[in-house]
Amino acid sequence: MINLVALTFAGGMQNVFYSYKEEIERKGLVRVLPFEYSGRGSRIHEPLYKNIQDAIKDISSYVRDVADKGKIALWGHSLGAVLAYEVYCDLMNKSICPEFIVFSGANAPDAGFDDRINFDDVSAQEMMRQMTAVNGSVHAVSRYGTEIMEYFLPIIRSDLKLLDMYDFGKNDIKLNCPLCITYSSDDELISREGIERWKHFAQSVEFYKFSGDHFFIKDKRNVPEMARIINDTVERRVGLEYV
Repeated sequence: MINLVALTFAGGMQNVFYSYKEEIERKGLVRVLPFEYSGRGSRIHEPLYKNIQDAIKDISSYVRDVADKGKIALWGHSLGAVLAYEVYCDLMNKSICPEFIVFSGANAPDAGFDDRINFDDVSAQEMMRQMTAVNGSVHAVSRYGTEIMEYFLPIIRSDLKLLDMYDFGKNDIKLNCPLCITYSSDDELISREGIERWKHFAQSVEFYKFSGDHFFIKDKRNVPEMARIINDTVERRVGLEYV
């Protein structure tokens, strides 16, 4: 059994992975462990991360505990993909290597990020306007009213600042495990060149295109295919000893 630690997008919570957990675990090959970032959901009473190093330290500590009990893998979407890469680098320093990594909704870390959202010193309304201009699914937050916006926007702002602080050049480490790159062709926050650059980060890389926008993992129609990809990765590319 492989323990798959799942890391969500900016402003997200662990519950985005619940439907995937149920579907993926049907075959009995993988246990999905959605990670809750500090300052939201089940960890609402803990502080938001001050910088990306705090996030990496928090996640790595959890993953190391999981690794003490068995094999691990990582899955990160958008911000989660950046954190998954950095957590991998931290784990390698401690001689821990994931069995595979799923990077979704993200350019390779050396390809940079979309810079159309200015989240410093702007009002909640302006920040929402900018985010909606990039991706209409942000309306899913705004339509629930002021109280929900007041809850989520500080979290989103804090998470996006983690990306703003991110310095890829500090690591630039190649990954010694298979990669699955999942993306949507309608995602305005990534580029074809950025996705292709994942080829430079590992010897074994496979690409899978989904329908939807940047938040395609929120579309339950994509759950069966993602589950198939992850279980097939365990069976075909990692080894039949886990079957």
